[in-house]
Amino acid sequence: MAPDDLPSPFERARNHLDRYFAGLRDRGLSPLEAALGFVLAIEDIDAVLCGVNNRQQLEQICAAAHCRVDPDEFTQFAITDEAVVNPSSGNLT
Repeated sequence: MAPDDLPSPFERARNHLDRYFAGLRDRGLSPLEAALGFVLAIEDIDAVLCGVNNRQQLEQICAAAHCRVDPDEFTQFAITDEAVVNPSSGNLT
């Protein structure tokens, strides 16, 4: 989700997402390419399952599946705020 589209309870993650999206722009990656590239670059993962709603989404996923990223480059974007990671904890205020 783009930072400008965040629901108000997740406002605390805005700066984090701004940095993430800036990192994607710097690398020339779409969010989909980064997500798939991150997972597919992990040697212990043999397959990725993606849900699709229509043909266009399937085509976008197939096009993005070629991308590989260095997972170590993305550790700086990990969110450790428990309230954001687990919104059902009731700590999003």
